[in-house]
Amino acid sequence: MALVRIDRAVKQAPVPAIVPSRALVPVPWWRVDIHRYRRRIARLRELRAHEARQHRAWQLQDVLANVTGSELCQYGYSVGCRNAGRNVYTPKVIHVDDGPPASYLVKMLPGQSVEVYQEHSAVIADWMGGIRARLTLDSPGYLRIDVLKSDPLLETVDLPALAMSGPEDLVFLGVDELGSIYRIRAVDLVHLAVQGATGSGKSIFVYCLITQLLTMPAGEVLVAISDVSGLLPRPFVGTIHEPWQVSGTGDPVRHIDLLEVLVSEMDHRIARLPERKDQVTLNSDTPLITVILEEYPGLLRALDDGKRAGGAVERCRRLVGRLVSEGRKAGIRVAILCNRAEAAVMEAFTREQCVVRLSFRVSGGDSIEMLHPGYRAEAEAHATAPPGVALLSGPGVPIARIKSPYIDQGEGAYAAYWDVVVKLATR
Repeated sequence: MALVRIDRAVKQAPVPAIVPSRALVPVPWWRVDIHRYRRRIARLRELRAHEARQHRAWQLQDVLANVTGSELCQYGYSVGCRNAGRNVYTPKVIHVDDGPPASYLVKMLPGQSVEVYQEHSAVIADWMGGIRARLTLDSPGYLRIDVLKSDPLLETVDLPALAMSGPEDLVFLGVDELGSIYRIRAVDLVHLAVQGATGSGKSIFVYCLITQLLTMPAGEVLVAISDVSGLLPRPFVGTIHEPWQVSGTGDPVRHIDLLEVLVSEMDHRIARLPERKDQVTLNSDTPLITVILEEYPGLLRALDDGKRAGGAVERCRRLVGRLVSEGRKAGIRVAILCNRAEAAVMEAFTREQCVVRLSFRVSGGDSIEMLHPGYRAEAEAHATAPPGVALLSGPGVPIARIKSPYIDQGEGAYAAYWDVVVKLATR
């Protein structure tokens, strides 16, 4: 009989004691109920928010289908199917964002554009409980509608205290209703048309524009000014900019002489262009020249000689036309300021060359449509815009409502502008 060795170490190990886990620890009944109710309450809130968004989506869809006069709907006929007959196709609201501001994503019907909806922006805002509706193209075929409960452009936008390193740096233009900042390179600011009634903020915008340009390194910018009122050039006395500036109406022909000098400088720069280049290189030897034509209609009235061929008015228009058509390649930028950009003031050719356009408050929508064609709805609403609020359009920006910057050091905008010019302008 074989011997069998029984080793106690090989025997089955004893079962360890069971250690209670956290899940098995007794939990008071009231803690279990609280967690359960918290989840239920969160779920109910989520459902209610979803129902509210769905309700607003149906409300907007109803507005787009009925309140706008069915201009946004499309009609068609179908045969040989269950729904045969006349069909009505309406834009679809596919997403709602609570915001703020409340935002709606709408799938437009084939062939529609943002401009078609833009005409009904005021109606959309009223029915959706806002004061304004901003309409932008989100992606091809999809429209984003932002409904604003209050006007965010009523607040003051201070001019940033940033120095420009050169013509390639950015000029601050303003902030739109959603907080987006609009800037443009100084060399790309060709050419600028600004219109606005007295007290609309047009002059303060020019103060801020000149202030930013003067922060460039010495000698890299020249500010040429033609101002019949004489306010803009006054702080530049004794600076390198003074020979390029004319003010007053005592001898209005002096303004034409300045334009002649600018055109001569432009021709001289173009004639010196090296081979294989179509634009001058801007530096301290060839500075950026920014021409400010302040109160341009007043200059034309001061040169009043009717439409006589070869007269002073025709010479002025011809010289300005040459500057806006050929000045870009010569490093010359023109900013034309007027109360209204009507055809009698700014010819169609000159207006088309001004690719960056700002419209502060003006009376009537015709002037707005002169600078921003196709935006009649904005023109009517903009007639009562507060000071400093402007419509901006330019390369890549069909139209935007912005608040322009404000400069002040306690004594008013003009006093702050004067101090900055005296401090920064090269002498």
